[in-house]
Amino acid sequence: MPAFKALRAALLQEPTFRPDTTILHRLHYSSAVREGFPADLVPFGGVEISPSQLAWPPDMAIVMNVAGYAEALNSAVTVHIADHCEIPVASIPGLVMTKVIAWLDRGQSKPKDAVDFRYPLENYAAAGNVDRLYGEELPLLAACDYVFERAGPRLLGMDIALIACAESKGTDRPYFD
Repeated sequence: MPAFKALRAALLQEPTFRPDTTILHRLHYSSAVREGFPADLVPFGGVEISPSQLAWPPDMAIVMNVAGYAEALNSAVTVHIADHCEIPVASIPGLVMTKVIAWLDRGQSKPKDAVDFRYPLENYAAAGNVDRLYGEELPLLAACDYVFERAGPRLLGMDIALIACAESKGTDRPYFD
């Protein structure tokens, strides 16, 4: 994980980032002196100990499920943040997919995962999807009696199913059918 270590070290050189005291892969970003926003750096793709399982150094005792991360990256939206600096940011379906997988994986022990995907679930119709619902997805909207709050979650589920790979849809432990 040399790239992870190099990125973490480079970010910690910036005055706006500070390390989390308990979680190795978490940094806190803040332009002020407050707590800041958490930013998790999670390596994947070639560093897993088994399919979708990442073990954290130094003792490899903490194992994390990274199912859905590749799909989230593949469906990411490119965001321009400065001259000559563009970064891939998880799309709403990609983000929600990883949160649903984490919630299903950890269960009731970490309700934060469910809380994290609640807002996008409730607001997906209004998140740039109104034209789709009145256009190509009009039958879906009609099936929901033209109620955006009911059509949005269904549309989000359809969009997640489009990006989820066979492993995430697999029969062993299906996350998305």
